[in-house]
Amino acid sequence: MEEIIKISETQIGDSSVNSVSARELHFKLNSKRDFTSWIKEQIKRGMFEYNIDFIIIWHDTKKGVVKSNEEIQQEFSNTQQAVRNGYQSDYILTLDTAKHIALMSGTAKGKEIRNYFIEVEKKYRLQLQQPKPKSRDDLISVSQSELDKELQTLDFLLNRVHFSEKEKIEFINKTLEKINFQTLENPHLLKHEPVFTLTQLLKDFRVDIRTADFNRKLESYGIIERFGNGWILLDMKFGENRHFKEGTNHRYYKSTFQELLDIVL
Repeated sequence: MEEIIKISETQIGDSSVNSVSARELHFKLNSKRDFTSWIKEQIKRGMFEYNIDFIIIWHDTKKGVVKSNEEIQQEFSNTQQAVRNGYQSDYILTLDTAKHIALMSGTAKGKEIRNYFIEVEKKYRLQLQQPKPKSRDDLISVSQSELDKELQTLDFLLNRVHFSEKEKIEFINKTLEKINFQTLENPHLLKHEPVFTLTQLLKDFRVDIRTADFNRKLESYGIIERFGNGWILLDMKFGENRHFKEGTNHRYYKSTFQELLDIVL
């Protein structure tokens, strides 16, 4: 799959996360507005928070040096002085933040960028559905080329797509079984955030809309997708697929449901 936007690992807050350059996203979305006005509007519109959803870095356009926003504040009295000294700012967005900005753009290009991430997630899920080998004896003789291929696939998916802890462990275990390693202990699955049905959350948040109509809106934004007789959740920031193969029992987190409402309604 051709890469549309470069995804890198960046320290944002206390975590090292997959991230993208806001300047590159601005360029790929074909926005006609100047970058500074555009990114400030996206942050305000999405209610994104510094050091949680994004950070700011500064490039020395002459020397190629990169400095943090804090370093620039210590070195210069204001950002205009930094610009006059050859620095250009960029906002590094978490992958989730970039996905939401693409979604909120309401353009065909924004949909294409978001669909890129969704397609990568679909590829991952299809691999999860592959049947397990009949016996572990068949797994003992794994060639070096097969091992390299499995590990490259694992590295690509875990470092370029945002997954929940549950999904990461499921996928790692699937790969380790193929190459005859023991599966990982998984205490996180016993402590995951509570999830709720859409019906319950719409009631709790006092949203007067039928679940069927809300689901259709979620589908139009690429957040859920028809799967068998039900739905499957594509953006794992908002919940979990409890019975993935059936695709009929996805649930939502209360902590991110307001954000989901802001996007959909």
